[in-house]
Amino acid sequence: MDGVLQAKASGVAPAPLDEKHIAEARKTDRAYALRYDATINVPETGVYSFFAPDHLYTPTMDAGYDLRVFIDGEEWLPTPELHCENSWCVPLEKGPHHLRVVFTDYRWKKFRNDYWMAWQEEEMWQGIPKLEVQIPGAVKQPIPDAWYLR
Repeated sequence: MDGVLQAKASGVAPAPLDEKHIAEARKTDRAYALRYDATINVPETGVYSFFAPDHLYTPTMDAGYDLRVFIDGEEWLPTPELHCENSWCVPLEKGPHHLRVVFTDYRWKKFRNDYWMAWQEEEMWQGIPKLEVQIPGAVKQPIPDAWYLR
């Protein structure tokens, strides 16, 4: 799955959606996108729950970005259903898996007004989203650094 735009740069990030890396990589005050590819080493076989940030699917707020997650080439589509809201559960075998995260930030005002909804600034979420996982038998947390094969 290659994008339709040519990459302006490439490099190595400590983890997907790392705030410091995004601040260094961002070369514009307009809309931009970043794609992360990594191999994660899942510590044990089980069903893992990945969580979208709450504001991504809140109807009273524009998140201001799009977040896509793929594991082993399968796209993650968080369910808005009541019992598993904003989560995706996937059975994973112990061992390495390909993780791709695509983050498109369109919080540039002109872009939003011309191509999206004309949300007011106070209705637009600010910040960098966090992708979290729940390990079987543990609490929800960012993807552990130890999982990344470097």
